[in-house]
Amino acid sequence: MNFASAAAQVVYWNGKLQELWQPIKAEEILTQDPNFFLCSSETMNLNSVPCQMAKDEELQLGQLYFLIPVSKLHLPFSLQDLCKLAISASKALNDSDMGFTSDVELSTHFACKFQKRLSPINLASSTFDIFDPL
Repeated sequence: MNFASAAAQVVYWNGKLQELWQPIKAEEILTQDPNFFLCSSETMNLNSVPCQMAKDEELQLGQLYFLIPVSKLHLPFSLQDLCKLAISASKALNDSDMGFTSDVELSTHFACKFQKRLSPINLASSTFDIFDPL
């Protein structure tokens, strides 16, 4: 699968996935959900405050974005937060049949995406409570 040439994907707080095949401005997404902000997965780092996209910023094709509650805007991402978001995205993308051939391929995609941000933590040996919302 060539993920880079795919649509821009927005994972909503409720687990819904929206695929955007043409660039649009963040404002168009945010008007639907004013109590949330958009964050690119590329800017999400462990123990750092989320980077809110500007309303006039264009979503890029092939990128993954999250709609996160405004209440989380000034709180650094914990390991548990990033894992919950990765699980949510994994489920949303798997449900949308984005061309991944298996759950292992999908999990590997997200492990690679977050690997630099989470190293040297070994996620395979960790357990998380994934039932509580962020």
